[in-house]
Amino acid sequence: MHWLDRLSLRVLRRASIFQDGWGDVLPFEARGREAHTVRPASSLSFTWLPPRRERGLTIQDGTAPSPVGDLPSNIATMHVRRVLTPRPAKRRVVVPPSWGEGGYGPRMWLVGALVAQGLEPWLLEGAYFGARAAPLTRVEDFLRMGLAHIDEARSLLQTHADEGTPTGLAGYSMAGQLGSIAAATMPFEVPVVAMAAPPSADVVFVEGPLSAQLRWERLGGDARVKVPDVMRRVSLLDAPPPRSPRRAVVINSGDGIVNPEATARIAAHWGVEPVKLATGHLGAYALERRALQQVIAQTLAH
Repeated sequence: MHWLDRLSLRVLRRASIFQDGWGDVLPFEARGREAHTVRPASSLSFTWLPPRRERGLTIQDGTAPSPVGDLPSNIATMHVRRVLTPRPAKRRVVVPPSWGEGGYGPRMWLVGALVAQGLEPWLLEGAYFGARAAPLTRVEDFLRMGLAHIDEARSLLQTHADEGTPTGLAGYSMAGQLGSIAAATMPFEVPVVAMAAPPSADVVFVEGPLSAQLRWERLGGDARVKVPDVMRRVSLLDAPPPRSPRRAVVINSGDGIVNPEATARIAAHWGVEPVKLATGHLGAYALERRALQQVIAQTLAH
């Protein structure tokens, strides 16, 4: 395990997940099945603030009503940041958030430089985090969060398609899982890059080291069976491979958060040879940024 992963796990062990138990998960069974089906999405209408300069980049923040109807009212507004290219963009790139990622800072650091390749990143502030923070204490909340991330990414992709703008998607970790489901279920081609992604959440929260964060005692005696079963209902392996031949999978060989063998199952499902980095989960994000940028640019910009 990479040293950065080991360090992060020491911090994460202080967190507590599902301390309020299950909630009502039954309504999400049908939605979980629907999440894997190819279907159109609703388009979005944005309200934009004026563009401004930040750290040498031109950014613009906007909001739109979420297409997800059952979100709490205080998080039912989508927040998006786009990083504008100096010349007309070759392609927009939807960049969803990873687990616990509030704000745009880490993703700006990762994808901001892509504007030099003619790519225009669109960063989504995910439901339950950052400016859209809300209690995420039950399995019900976890399922609503994940399905909302899929539906909101799909609506972003649909909006770009309706405008006639070529668009791809790039996601790291949870964003690679949920974002890739969004891309694969659109009725048109969406180039996609999945980096250090698990096929489903149980790889991280049940089989992986983050299982120590779960309050198993609040979930009942059969939780070790029921929790992975529920999490596997939203699996990238149950969605069809992306329609676009422009698809790539990145595996970190020393990943201590997402099992590299699990990410390899995505590459096999997609029929691609994965790009392998000799680093860990946080190591790739922190130390191999240029390698990740190169994979995104080669897949989406050329």
